[in-house]
Amino acid sequence: MSTAPVAKLLCPTRLAFLCPACGNRHQVVVHETFGWAWNDRLDTPTLTPSVLVNGTRPITDAEVERVFSGEEVPRVETICHSYVTEGKIRFLEDCTHHLAGQIVDLPPWSDDDE
Repeated sequence: MSTAPVAKLLCPTRLAFLCPACGNRHQVVVHETFGWAWNDRLDTPTLTPSVLVNGTRPITDAEVERVFSGEEVPRVETICHSYVTEGKIRFLEDCTHHLAGQIVDLPPWSDDDE
């Protein structure tokens, strides 16, 4: 029995999955000589090495109002660091989100979210 895909091959060398912590799509380059190693499974992907995504938290509507009134709003750096193994994602302790240190299933892929 096959399960629903939790990842999508966007082009021959780019794989994407939805991060349940960030709510964003993370993408990696998958290639036999450079990038991440991948087990060629969209339903239970395994990627090596770990996936590290650094970013900045989007500002809120209230912060936008503060910026428009001339106030400086500090940037909030974000880290999402994980291992993807057999369709599960293990978030490492250096993550700045609520799932740091936890293992959860990757959510099903939906083209509706694109």
